[in-house]
Amino acid sequence: DAATEKHQTIGRWHVGSVTALAVDPARAEFATAADDGSVRVWASASGAELIQFDTPGAPARCLEYHPTARWLAAGFDGVVRLFHLEDACTVFEIPHDGGSVVSLVFSSDGAALYSLAASGNVVAYAWTNDGYGPVFLLPPPLNASPKQPLAMTLSGNSLYLGLVRGGAALSVHVETRDVVRFALPTGVTPTSSAFEADSRHVLVHCSDNGLRRFDVMTGLQIGSHLIISCRPRAWCLWREQLFSVSPIGLLQLCLVGSGLDKLRPVQELVGNGSATHLLKTSRDGRWVVSAGGSVVQSWRRHMPRHADADALFDAKVGRQPGDDYLFESHRRGATHPTHE
Repeated sequence: DAATEKHQTIGRWHVGSVTALAVDPARAEFATAADDGSVRVWASASGAELIQFDTPGAPARCLEYHPTARWLAAGFDGVVRLFHLEDACTVFEIPHDGGSVVSLVFSSDGAALYSLAASGNVVAYAWTNDGYGPVFLLPPPLNASPKQPLAMTLSGNSLYLGLVRGGAALSVHVETRDVVRFALPTGVTPTSSAFEADSRHVLVHCSDNGLRRFDVMTGLQIGSHLIISCRPRAWCLWREQLFSVSPIGLLQLCLVGSGLDKLRPVQELVGNGSATHLLKTSRDGRWVVSAGGSVVQSWRRHMPRHADADALFDAKVGRQPGDDYLFESHRRGATHPTHE
């Protein structure tokens, strides 16, 4: 108000580019980090900012929600921070050797936390009354290179870590620490991976743009691989539904059958554009969030009365409130959620 010099904040957003993304496993909210040094939590449907943390130094490279407590873990350069979302404060800082922390995963009960650093080393932490303490370290591979992809995922039963590092894909049993290396063809290197719902199989995306299924205990490939039509900039898996972002920013929803050759597109949505490099889905599959540059977009699943595995997303269909919001960054950090 010009007369009273009072103002009302109608929207907030990151000033810089988004560097990390996580979707809450139990609530309709998601968290982002950006190179403006902040970590923020948002309501998935309205885009309203719920919480903001200002962090010193380099921005967070990864985010992960605790499965049961109101905590958010963030990986920084040489440290993991746990934020309490109810009190909007930092509750723990955990030192981490090996450079920037690029990936974090909690066990399904939250009793363990696993971190992957830019050097390729993996640290496991166990919960005690004093916080999370280190349990074991998987040292970096001998042939590690800064240019090689790094990725980490955890099976649904929390027994196996799936890793991409040092030009190899492998699984690690978190109790016995047995390591199984997946048998990839000569000249083919992995880029990312995700566990299937049965926790026995891992899907691995490779440098030849092939998607391969491996047995987590033997490391052997199951069936033939599939060449994806467009090399994905990001992808994630929920049950038998695979979401991927094409080089031009289209979000594709495909169904993965018992044989990987049955992958077929079901729905295609206009996404954030070619800058999109982050893609996450909620644990219940109701929300999908993508991010790239200073833009984040969320979709809510359309759940008919007799929903099945083929239920689609409402984006661009019906234009119901809260179904499809696009948040664009402005120079001053303010943003207005708008339907496209």
